[in-house]
Amino acid sequence: MNAAAEYPEAGHPVRAAVDAHRTWLRDTIRTHLIEAGHPAPDRAAHTLVLLRDGAMSGAYLDDATTVKTHLRQAVDTVIGCA
Repeated sequence: MNAAAEYPEAGHPVRAAVDAHRTWLRDTIRTHLIEAGHPAPDRAAHTLVLLRDGAMSGAYLDDATTVKTHLRQAVDTVIGCA
């Protein structure tokens, strides 16, 4: 997140690396969701990446234990465990 904020220009090599990593992460999650038989793997993968982003920020700003508890509940809802 810091690298993306420091290099917001879409064509910058640092931003390209950030985007490549995020694509890899989302694709990896999507693959696991497909293997698990999730009914909406694309949507769920995007949501899980967004939850990860929020959790990273939230853990710096709020109590990390509380963030972890709420993140777990949100993830369970997205993957269909709740």
